[in-house]
Amino acid sequence: MAPSITTTHDRLLEAAGEVFADAGFREARIRDICARAGANIAAVNYHFGGKEGLYRAVLEHAECHAGGAVALDAMARLDPEDQLRAFVRGFMARMFEQGKPAWQGKLMVREMADPTEALDRVVERIIRPHWELLVEIVARVAGPGVDRESVELCAASVIGQCVLYRNCGPIIDRLSPGHRQARNDREAAQATIERTARHIADFSLGALAAMRARARADGGPA
Repeated sequence: MAPSITTTHDRLLEAAGEVFADAGFREARIRDICARAGANIAAVNYHFGGKEGLYRAVLEHAECHAGGAVALDAMARLDPEDQLRAFVRGFMARMFEQGKPAWQGKLMVREMADPTEALDRVVERIIRPHWELLVEIVARVAGPGVDRESVELCAASVIGQCVLYRNCGPIIDRLSPGHRQARNDREAAQATIERTARHIADFSLGALAAMRARARADGGPA
């Protein structure tokens, strides 16, 4: 069982992470963060020096908890295709699941879609390790005949599919009602995440298999 959050400082960090992830830095309101944290508005200035300082602290907090997501220790025992499936499933879960620490994945997506001055830090400290892991996995799946540029394009396509369902959820709900994302039923929401992650992985693995076959037929890089 996770320890309870008792200090005002820590409660503000968690509450701010959730609010920033949902609303973005610019639209987030300090009063909403403090209400969620059960803290006085003056506490933000006292502990963080203002909204910008609070946002930086939230990102640093996210950095401290990002390592486990990158390591994925169990991945080492999987073959490359299953590694890709595990990466996609984990990435989707971090973007969509509710509660701690789900806001961290949502916040990263929010920062990518609506960047602040903290983007460079976010890229180097949090996003790049995940990116390099994905590129390595895609390279293993694609095989030695596929050049680096093609591998990185494929990795970007994998991420693009995942982020689409996060950033364009309301549109997808309207265009494809059968894929409507469950939000209030945790079990149904988890099933949607699993189903979508499986599709993205299947689709990506199919494309990589075709690229690998073409590279072999050509006798050189794709």
